[in-house]
Amino acid sequence: MYSLDINFLSDREERISTEPVASKAVAPQSPIMLYAGLIIGIGLPAAMFGLFLFSQYRTGILQQENQALDNQIAQIESLRGEFADVDGQVQLIEEEVQALATVFDRIKPWSAILQDVRDRIPNMPANTPPDIVQVIQISQVEEDSAPRGTTPVANADGTVPPPPPPPETKIQIQGYATTFTAVNDFLLLLQRSPFLNSSQTRLVVAELVDDPRQLEPESDDVSVEVSLRQQVRYTIEARLTDLTASELFDELEGTLSYGLTSRIETLRNRGVLQP
Repeated sequence: MYSLDINFLSDREERISTEPVASKAVAPQSPIMLYAGLIIGIGLPAAMFGLFLFSQYRTGILQQENQALDNQIAQIESLRGEFADVDGQVQLIEEEVQALATVFDRIKPWSAILQDVRDRIPNMPANTPPDIVQVIQISQVEEDSAPRGTTPVANADGTVPPPPPPPETKIQIQGYATTFTAVNDFLLLLQRSPFLNSSQTRLVVAELVDDPRQLEPESDDVSVEVSLRQQVRYTIEARLTDLTASELFDELEGTLSYGLTSRIETLRNRGVLQP
């Protein structure tokens, strides 16, 4: 059998189309996008440059303010140093005043001590000899030769050392009495004195001696021999009290030591001494 092969493709003619091919239309770009791009492209660098200039300007202002603050801090530190120096000088003066007031407060006027001793002589009972107790002499005995009334000198660091302790002072009271009982009474009264240390007020000597008084007749023609009774010669030693003058304020007023009490009152009013 036979087969028939027909190829239609090889026999087809190439036909060129004469109809125009329609091209795709390109839409025109919007000017807004162009302007936006220009703004972004130019405005962003300009904004960054402006921000840079502003930051430089603010940095300069802040540096000037910082320099001004540094100058003020330096002035304040300088004033603080001056204030510290002045405060140190004031503190040094206050310490010196306190030291001087302490030395002054340790002073006890002899007039007040003598007046207190005089007031403690026993009263004369009725119908007794007039000179039951006589005080002939009151003397001062210092056991320490340390200088008195010296002003404390400030140390190298500016502090003022405390004033040296006052010298230990004792007094001796010498006299005559008609009896040993009168001497003992006088000793007990002295031990009650606020100006004396009661535990260190003691009788050192008490002995019978001839009466030192001499009686002379009124007329040379009269020859009378009078025998006087013996007297008790005594010596009492006492140490001054450790109480300060401000602590003895009332007693000093009682002895009419108004000069010292007025000074103490002035120091109290100024706060140098505590009442």
